[in-house]
Amino acid sequence: PTGCEFAGELHDLLANDVRRYYPHLMEHVSLHLIQSQDKILNTFDEKISQFAEKKFKRDKIQLHTDSRVKGVLPNTIQMLDKKTNEEVILPYGLCVWSTGIEPIPLVKNLVSALESRGQTNKKALIVDDNLLVKGTDNVFAIGDCSTLERRHLKDHLESLFK
Repeated sequence: PTGCEFAGELHDLLANDVRRYYPHLMEHVSLHLIQSQDKILNTFDEKISQFAEKKFKRDKIQLHTDSRVKGVLPNTIQMLDKKTNEEVILPYGLCVWSTGIEPIPLVKNLVSALESRGQTNKKALIVDDNLLVKGTDNVFAIGDCSTLERRHLKDHLESLFK
């Protein structure tokens, strides 16, 4: 989500401040978000992803989904469109790279060791509302190494009426 968050914030800066104080620069500005998956925010609910994509379209943030950066040169980005298998050259003046990283070995090892206790996410430790790591009694996690377990209302509907 980092790239989406940054694109949204940069859009707000451009739309609210740059447009007001430096309107002559706006004709030179375009915002592009390159995403290797088929949609943005792919780890979130589908409705959130669709909402963000529609918002970006309204804001004229150009999405390049199913695309992979192959190279960054001084003034251009070489990108592979995975749908067409064609290379696309995207000129730029400012390039901001926000890419995913993999968990540190400690987190990987914990996830693996706790798999039989309900740790099903391979990229982060599942925690409850108190940040307690699922499958443990005394291990807590916060930040990028963790993800909050979301309980679905439909799974607990019966208990609401007891």
